[in-house]
Amino acid sequence: MPLKIIFCLKYFLPEQIAGTEIYVLSLAKSHLKSGDTIIVLKPNYNITQERQYYYEGICIIEYPESKELNKELLTGFSYPSGIEPFKQILEREKPDLIHFHEISGSNGITVGHIKAAKSLNISVYFTMHLANYSCKTGGLFYKKKYRCNGQINIKRCSVCALNKRGVPKFLDQLIATAGFFLVQQKSKVLRFSGFRSLFNYPSYILQLQNNLIDIFESCEKVFVLSEWYKKVLLLNDLPSEKIVLLPKVSPLKKTNVLNKIYDTTSVIKLVYVGRITKIKGLHILLKSLSLIKNNKWELSVYGQIDDNNYFLDCQKLINNKSQVHWKGLIYHSDIITSLNEYDLLIFPSEIEEMSPLIIQEAFAAGLPTLSSNVKSIKEIIVHNVNGFLFDVGDANSLRHEISSILSAPQKLSSINLEYKQVSFDDIAFIQKDLYNNKIHAKINE
Repeated sequence: MPLKIIFCLKYFLPEQIAGTEIYVLSLAKSHLKSGDTIIVLKPNYNITQERQYYYEGICIIEYPESKELNKELLTGFSYPSGIEPFKQILEREKPDLIHFHEISGSNGITVGHIKAAKSLNISVYFTMHLANYSCKTGGLFYKKKYRCNGQINIKRCSVCALNKRGVPKFLDQLIATAGFFLVQQKSKVLRFSGFRSLFNYPSYILQLQNNLIDIFESCEKVFVLSEWYKKVLLLNDLPSEKIVLLPKVSPLKKTNVLNKIYDTTSVIKLVYVGRITKIKGLHILLKSLSLIKNNKWELSVYGQIDDNNYFLDCQKLINNKSQVHWKGLIYHSDIITSLNEYDLLIFPSEIEEMSPLIIQEAFAAGLPTLSSNVKSIKEIIVHNVNGFLFDVGDANSLRHEISSILSAPQKLSSINLEYKQVSFDDIAFIQKDLYNNKIHAKINE
């Protein structure tokens, strides 16, 4: 049965090209092939009235959202003004369901939007592409050093968030303890500003926890992309019957690639594809390369610059070596052709990723990957079998792995790149089956 589906997220192509946007684009195309009507609904901060356009055959509707922020919005204690035009569009379009792919930003897509859709008696679904729904820092590393099991603990999570903000050791514990006391006393710490705002952190963590509960209460199903994150949600006592683990998916068909022949004279062409932002770990890659004495390598960097200061810092790290080539954006339609030019993809992410599409795209292109050993990647890559791993956040560990490959590049030829490919058509089929079950249940009520 053809359905009318609204996908909702903060950004979409062509303004932002990242994993979530590519995922939604690929999934939308699969639904279109099966006869469904797809609308992507998103805010726009530069318009005063609704705008509509098409991107690769997909209808995009933008509603006006204010750029203006205040303390209540920044801390998530109030919802953005764009919720009203958002609701009006839902009432007019009358979708069979709305599927959220993002909760992002104080004046972006919020839990308030999910509740608004639910209040209109629309079936709501959600896919979690990031870990920040249960982790204030988004990384699931306690104080940026120790792997966290993901269980929300207001005091401990507050200490970690304060540490990330730069609060010194011991002082973070003191402030978190005092803030936790204020939360227990239900004090209105929201009025604090400046240094005193640090005492708000326990209230932010409590709100994060409540938002997660609200998401599960409002949604029919919550889709997750990694086994490890399903375990995180279960550890936080969220209902298992609402969690659906989706298989790893590739937006591209596997290509037949001729085996490359390497020897010790080969110049190894490395490639990084991802956003130019600290959490993606480009600085770790550049630092490791600056420590390598073997110069038989080149690096091409593709990605959207999210932080100009970070980009400048990255350039300084490598001292403008001619071996590093800054390539700018890479469009999805060109990804296979581009990856075929290289010998090794480097994925140095510092955070616990869900299921990065670029890894699956590298498999499809026949390109080995050297990645940080975050949990989701370890669900895909076995070290020295179908790829390479290094210790997350450790430039020396990455240097060691790159040096090992440069000294024996034939290792690249020994990597097994066979894998079971799951397409977005498969994902659309799985989700549509769940959608239809719910719709039939509603009809029969």
